[in-house]
Amino acid sequence: AMLVFVLCTMYSKTALARTSHALETYERFSKDTHQMRFVSFQILYWTSIVFCFTTALSSFLSFPDRAAWGACVALLIASLWISRQNARILEMGGLAFLKDDEIEKQLS
Repeated sequence: AMLVFVLCTMYSKTALARTSHALETYERFSKDTHQMRFVSFQILYWTSIVFCFTTALSSFLSFPDRAAWGACVALLIASLWISRQNARILEMGGLAFLKDDEIEKQLS
């Protein structure tokens, strides 16, 4: 998933650096890669969330029982808080992808 973002960033910048038809080339590339970027983002996002919870659960492999429970609960609370913050940011970021008339409604 990360490689998709790196390649898309590189090719987007290359398209915008063209001396002719830069915007058209960029828009075409962006349109054609939309689905791949969306799927890659979802994979990257959910992998990060699963990693947070896996880290919490792996405390049972690293600590004695009582300490493992404490670490696990603390890490799960942190993971839930981080997940909630991420969801709020994604919700707010959706504004950037609305159509112009919808953005005007949101901003007024």
